[in-house]
Amino acid sequence: SIEAARAMHQLPLNPGLPRGEVALWADDVDEAFATLTAQGIRPIVPPHNFLITPPLRAAWVEDPEGNPIQIVCRRKVE
Repeated sequence: SIEAARAMHQLPLNPGLPRGEVALWADDVDEAFATLTAQGIRPIVPPHNFLITPPLRAAWVEDPEGNPIQIVCRRKVE
């Protein structure tokens, strides 16, 4: 839900806008986020850990039309 996304990821979502979201799996979320933002892609939420099972790490950037793109990977638990 929009409320869960706001609470878990601090996503600035507007429930009035009809939007989709693309989720891309990466080997390293931090590296992908750094590469994209260095190329001028607008960041939405920086990389952060979430969920325990499975342990995931995610970040969001914005496409040229303003749609959110999630970058996610399974994080290593030490």
